[in-house]
Amino acid sequence: HDIPYEATGVLDLLERARNSQGTHTSPVLIHCSAGCGRTGVICALDYIHDLLVTKQITSDFSIKKIVLELRRQRPAAVQTKDQYQFIFTAVACMFEQVLQSAKSQLYCNVSEVKKDKSHLNLTLC
Repeated sequence: HDIPYEATGVLDLLERARNSQGTHTSPVLIHCSAGCGRTGVICALDYIHDLLVTKQITSDFSIKKIVLELRRQRPAAVQTKDQYQFIFTAVACMFEQVLQSAKSQLYCNVSEVKKDKSHLNLTLC
């Protein structure tokens, strides 16, 4: 019932699993000893990742609602308070990674201010 020391290792594992699937569309099989606590954490993170990359995060996004829906489908999914808190930590890390990659791709260079200093020339990548 324990949680990892840091979220990046779990997020990296999930990314490797997605990459190893290639073009296969079948779902990945996830299971821990009882098939609920840690499995629920991975399922929640994978689901949230899909929402993020498909740009389906809405203003009413709620980790609590996602976990409750998982529990309707699989009782005891995400068993402990620590597991629940880990989802928040991992999601924050996931969002930060996406925002940082988007930020680095937004502008590739910024030219000098023109002599009249009225505007900047920005070049989109």
